[in-house]
Amino acid sequence: MSSLSICVSNTTYIPPRWLTMVPGSGECQVCKNPEGQTRTYYLNIRYNCDDKFGYLVCGKKECNLFIKSYMKNIYDNIYNTKTWKNILNIYANNLFIKVVRSNGDIESDWVLDNDCDHNSNKIPLRTSFLYAILCCNKKDEYAKLPTEIWEYIYNLCLETYKDNINLSLCSYNKDKNCLEPHIRVKKDNIYKKLLMNLISF
Repeated sequence: MSSLSICVSNTTYIPPRWLTMVPGSGECQVCKNPEGQTRTYYLNIRYNCDDKFGYLVCGKKECNLFIKSYMKNIYDNIYNTKTWKNILNIYANNLFIKVVRSNGDIESDWVLDNDCDHNSNKIPLRTSFLYAILCCNKKDEYAKLPTEIWEYIYNLCLETYKDNINLSLCSYNKDKNCLEPHIRVKKDNIYKKLLMNLISF
């Protein structure tokens, strides 16, 4: 099983649905006897606001708790991986990505899609390091800081990039019963979706 494919058994896997024409009641992807009004949970709302994929549940408290836990498990199985940390590093350092085109050509001048970078509260990675250095009182004192502290600062900086990378969780493999996360990459005005675990530089 890929470290970036969220696979579960046939009895517990819940494929995301396109949430546009949502019934007012009588439908639930968790239980067989829906009660109350239909509630929706969007899978990619935090990372791609135009995406309408997600889940339908009824008004039962247990159904809502289950789907929240289910979605948390999906996110945890993506963001706690070495591949995701690698993607954050690529994004933070503005590294180029290799993309295989439909004709077989390999292009090495693509970048991760950053069109969502409109949050002025985000502190760029390099600026955060500079700020940490300037906060030291004595000259070259920062060089004496333990490696663990610099690692903590670095990881903290990388966390600020999570919300900005255009990640899609709605693509799934029906044959394998698993979600396969995709990342949007771009070159000039051309955009392409790549499987998250195929990102390389």
